[in-house]
Amino acid sequence: MDKIRNGFKKDMEKIASKFRPKITEVETLLEKKSLSKADKEQIMRSICSVVDELTGKAPHILTMFEEASEKVVQHSKAEIDAFVTSNVMDAGIRAIAAARELDQTPQITAGDKEEE
Repeated sequence: MDKIRNGFKKDMEKIASKFRPKITEVETLLEKKSLSKADKEQIMRSICSVVDELTGKAPHILTMFEEASEKVVQHSKAEIDAFVTSNVMDAGIRAIAAARELDQTPQITAGDKEEE
């Protein structure tokens, strides 16, 4: 999960680094006593670019998160399957050994003769 978290954090930092200059630009425009039509348009372009960036990147980030999550789930399933298989095999081997210990009857093989 740390890998997923770190990847998501890295992507968010990239997006934030693109927004910082826009914030500074808008702050500079807002410090003016009066805003011209061009200033207002620039503010709107900055806001729209932020929205466009987020909506453009969000599906990609979601896809990456889903893929990483699926890898974690598959790895976990494989570990659980290996654990269960190992325990079932161990239990079977122990059961066979216990059954052999309980079975004290002599076994007749092809080379042995039965007494009448």
